[in-house]
Amino acid sequence: MKSRAIILAFPLTLFPTGGRAQSTPPPLSKTEILGRMALSEPSSYVGHLVKIRGIAFQINQDFLHRVRLAGGAGILIERLSAASAALSTRFQPDPPIDHLTQCAEAQHLGDSERAATECRASIEENSQSPWPILAAIDAAVHVENDSDFPDAEKLKLMRRAVALAPDVAETHASLAKLLSNEKERLSEFAQAHSLDEPDAINARPSAGPMLIHGFVPSGRSQADYTDPHYEEKLDAKFQNLLAIDPDIAATHMYLAHRSYVHQDITNSLIECRTALRLEPDNPDLHAITAEYYESNSDFTGQISELREAVRLAPFNSYLRQLLVHLLE
Repeated sequence: MKSRAIILAFPLTLFPTGGRAQSTPPPLSKTEILGRMALSEPSSYVGHLVKIRGIAFQINQDFLHRVRLAGGAGILIERLSAASAALSTRFQPDPPIDHLTQCAEAQHLGDSERAATECRASIEENSQSPWPILAAIDAAVHVENDSDFPDAEKLKLMRRAVALAPDVAETHASLAKLLSNEKERLSEFAQAHSLDEPDAINARPSAGPMLIHGFVPSGRSQADYTDPHYEEKLDAKFQNLLAIDPDIAATHMYLAHRSYVHQDITNSLIECRTALRLEPDNPDLHAITAEYYESNSDFTGQISELREAVRLAPFNSYLRQLLVHLLE
C-alpha cells in the first residue's frame, strides 16, 4: 500500500492562496459549477463558492442530478437548493452542458480516456466559457497518449480562455503552466495569485504533494522548516477557515491529521466522518479515512472505506490497487 506518510500528508496540501480579489465575482453559472467539478475541485469548496457568490439560475432536478453524477452529493446540493430558493430574478438559460456533464462525471469515476474526449467536445458545445477549455486541458494530463492534442493547440486555447475570463484566477494559472518563457509564466502566476480569493482552499484531495494552482507551494517550503512557529501558524489558518465556513471538508481533514499527530485517532475518525458527511461521494476522502481506520487497527472499517472508494471511482486503478493489496 501507499505509505501512510503520503496519505496523511494530504491535509497539508490544502493551503489558502492568500491572494486578494480585485472585484466581486459574479454569481456562479451552471457551466462554472460543472467546470470546477470537472477540474476535480472538492464539492464542498464549490459549495463554499455558492454560499459566498450565489448562483445565476434557478435549480431544477435535472441539474441536481448532473451535479450528483459528478460527485456533488452532500453540502453542495444543500447550498445549491438554498441559493435557488433565495432567488427572485428570472435568468436566461445557460448554454448546453451535456458534454461538460459527461466530462465531470468521467473525471469523478476516474475514467480518464472518456473524460478527455467529453471535455474536448464541451469546448465547442459552449465556446464562450473558459471552463470547458480548462477542463479539457486538465483532462489531457491524465491520459497516456494525448498526441492528438498538441501543446501549441493547448496554448492557443488557454489564451482564448484568458481572453474570455480575464478576471478568473484559474485561467491565468493554467496558461502559466503552458508557457515556456519564464518571465511570462511568472507574470501569469502573479496575476492568478492577485485574483484568487483570500480564503480559497482550492486543492484536489487526491493531489498529495503538489502545487495548488501551480503557484502556491504545498507542504513545507524551505523557509517553513526554519520557522519554529510553522505548525501554530498553520493551525491558525485552518481555524480561521473553520470560522469562515465550517462546511468545507478539507478543513476537517486537516483537523483529522492534527488529531492523528497528537495520537488522538478517535477524534481523527470523527473529523473524517464530518468531512464525508459534506462530501459523501468523494472517493479520495474514503481512501484517506481507510488509513485512519488502519491506524486504529480497525481493518473492517478500513476495508469498508476502500470498497466504497472503489465503488465511487471504479476506473481509478490506484484505489483498486490499494484494495487488492489490503485484501491480499
